[in-house]
Amino acid sequence: LIGLVGSEMCIRDSYYTFQHFTENGKLDRMRVLKESLLAINRNFNKNLCSWFAGMFTALNPSVEEQLTLQPEMFAALSSPHSRPTNIILGLLKNLCSHPRFLTDDFLDQTAVLFASDVKVVHQNTLGVLSKLAKEKKEYRDTICCAAAQGLMSRDESTQNKIVKLIQTFGETESSTSVSYTHLTLPTN
Repeated sequence: LIGLVGSEMCIRDSYYTFQHFTENGKLDRMRVLKESLLAINRNFNKNLCSWFAGMFTALNPSVEEQLTLQPEMFAALSSPHSRPTNIILGLLKNLCSHPRFLTDDFLDQTAVLFASDVKVVHQNTLGVLSKLAKEKKEYRDTICCAAAQGLMSRDESTQNKIVKLIQTFGETESSTSVSYTHLTLPTN
């Protein structure tokens, strides 16, 4: 327990060092934020990838900074490790209602996210998709098509949530000629 507490304090101290240097202008804040996101996909082990994702959140990036760093945030979604991916999905869920959110770019990432074997990644992806569908009506059809990729998940609760999202937001006569009327939730 002491070793665990000590290592956690060490991690917080290392974040504090970067916070201190960025706040005092010794390090370029945007560069540190950007590089912490890019480091997530540099073939580091899961602990280092999680550390960089944690540093990004420890620096508490503003909405404006997150909007600027959207391409790097989307690239981090393809991390082979689930913790950094989930950290970024949590940030994107808060950011996705902003008018400058790059919805198309996020939707392009859903295939990678649903290819993950981790149920929490699927749930967090659905959380972002649901929020997008509620707030951006013009994207509903595309969101439903993106969500349908997750139907290949082995997890039945994930499949049920996807069907519910499609039933709620899918148009019965969509412009892409996709019909959602045949989708039903399994009855037990």
